Order: sequence, then structure tokens, then C-alpha cells
Amino acid sequence: HGIRVLKRVPLVETQDKDETVLINVITFTNIIERWIKEYPEQWGWIHRRWKSRPSEKMADVKFKIEA
Repeated sequence: HGIRVLKRVPLVETQDKDETVLINVITFTNIIERWIKEYPEQWGWIHRRWKSRPSEKMADVKFKIEA
């Protein structure tokens, strides 16, 4: 097994709790996605992530998601 310690990713904080959570989830999801693309043979998904839908409030929030 190997362990990599990456540089710290600062959390973004806004006045709106839901927006703060969404922005940070997007950031960390992008990091995870890069690792999956780099090492796809080591990836397995067991969580029911796509079985739920965002709240009405989150469905209306528009963010520019950078690749």
C-alpha cells in the first residue's frame, strides 16, 4: 500500500450553509474524479449517491463548475 499526502484544500465558506456545502462537495468530487481517472482499476462504488435528488433550493442554485 502507498499513501500520498496532498496539499491542503481550503474550504470555501459563504453566508448560505447549503451553498457552502455544495461548493465544497463539487471541489472534493473533482479531486476524487481525477484520482478515479488516473487509477480506474482501483475504483469501486458502493454508495447510493445517485438514488437521491437535490432539494428544491439546491436545484435552483446555479454555479459555474470548472473542470
